[in-house]
Amino acid sequence: MDKIQEKYCPRCETIKPLSEFHKNKRTRLGVKCYCKDCRSKLAAEAYPKYAERMTRWPKNNPEKFKATQKRYAQSEKGKKAIKRNQQKFVKTKKGKRRNRKAWLKAAYKMTLEQYDEMFEAQNGVCAICGRPETATLNGIAKRLAVDHNHETGEIRGLLCHKCNGTLGYVDESIDILLSIIIYLGTA
Repeated sequence: MDKIQEKYCPRCETIKPLSEFHKNKRTRLGVKCYCKDCRSKLAAEAYPKYAERMTRWPKNNPEKFKATQKRYAQSEKGKKAIKRNQQKFVKTKKGKRRNRKAWLKAAYKMTLEQYDEMFEAQNGVCAICGRPETATLNGIAKRLAVDHNHETGEIRGLLCHKCNGTLGYVDESIDILLSIIIYLGTA
């Protein structure tokens, strides 16, 4: 007995190969009733009604909607979904920008706009060595580091990672820096 290779689509009234139908294990032939083209058209026709209905209920029942969202967020499935979505968002350009804004605000009480202004004022180079940042992370140049006084919290400027690291290694001590200068001059 030969295996059936074609099927009739009752919507467009044509006979098409089985590959033109979505799979459905529950049917005798293992495919859906309508062909892929007809199913796409049906979905396009139905979507506006569905979308309107799905946005109408939350607007008309804000308390119930909020309670439903809260229950979902507290469920194991909801927690996993929220974590997964947050991990995806952090990798996007918008997510990276938001994290950068939050980091600058928390660490230095500085906005991203203030950082950008300082970067432009320094022509995109380090305030000490006058060179652009050369350090990379995953093949992408890092941003200039925000240099600040650790006692007062006052922001002094933007430094490349080499200069910023050097200041950290000498504990921002002028005496140690002078000793380094003398040492390099005599060597």
